[in-house]
Amino acid sequence: MKINLILGAAISSAALLTSCGLDSTTDERTYSDTLSQLIIPDDVTKDVTFNNKVTYSFKQDLTANTMTLTTSNFSINGVGGSLTSGAMPTTYNMSTASYIFKDGKGTFGTSEATGINGYMTGNTTVGTSQGSLGFVVSFHANGATVKSFYPDVVFLGSTTTHYVMGEAGDREATTKDAFYRVTFDEKMEKAVVIIYNIKFAPEMPKALEAVILKNLDVTLGRDGYTITGTDIIPEVKEGTGTTPYENYPFRSFSLKTINDELTKVACDFTVSVKMGPTSMDFTGEFKGDYASATGDVE
Repeated sequence: MKINLILGAAISSAALLTSCGLDSTTDERTYSDTLSQLIIPDDVTKDVTFNNKVTYSFKQDLTANTMTLTTSNFSINGVGGSLTSGAMPTTYNMSTASYIFKDGKGTFGTSEATGINGYMTGNTTVGTSQGSLGFVVSFHANGATVKSFYPDVVFLGSTTTHYVMGEAGDREATTKDAFYRVTFDEKMEKAVVIIYNIKFAPEMPKALEAVILKNLDVTLGRDGYTITGTDIIPEVKEGTGTTPYENYPFRSFSLKTINDELTKVACDFTVSVKMGPTSMDFTGEFKGDYASATGDVE
């Protein structure tokens, strides 16, 4: 399987580290990134909404160790504007290769924006490809908390499956080789999840290259988003296209964000694997971390 992930993407112009502008006099770098946003009202009786394709522009001063960001226009609780931050002090976390900014202040339109938090993460590796991981940003303005996320993202972690193997009874298998790609539609109502390189049991002769789950439901909430589906006939890669794979129906599927930054997910599913006249049920759990966005996987 050939994997070509453009990490940290959702950067419209090019890969982040190669598209930045560098001023050799002031040692400033500029970046542009396209993100989606969840709008979480302070009023718990109001619905969580989202904004699609908001442009974030970042200026990093490596001499002063500061980050300044601005955005394109969007709406928060029916009020339009753009975000402009002050120069926010940044610290570098070597273990995560991240430039972190916290408790920044700025403006959104004519109102105040507070609690501007986030980070820019540097190089990382998935498979044989590497690049920049991208940005995470959140802030508060106009009576709501705004949290950014990528509408096309890959998560890495461990998948554990449980199944019954004849007289051997309950069996369990864990793999770190599988990874999960989530892509949302324009209205944030439906999602596609692709599970790459998955084995439901060690006895499987080879991993399935790509299991594609389409038309899953998306629910927005104060803790982020949840993706669900039942009785799903997945598709698998076949040649240059895909084909339905009725031997592996997913009876249930759920994937949800589990941290404030929307960068970690938990997933569980049940699969009925048909083998001739018999079938075997597998249950699976996955927990993963945000690894990349807007990648091309072939």
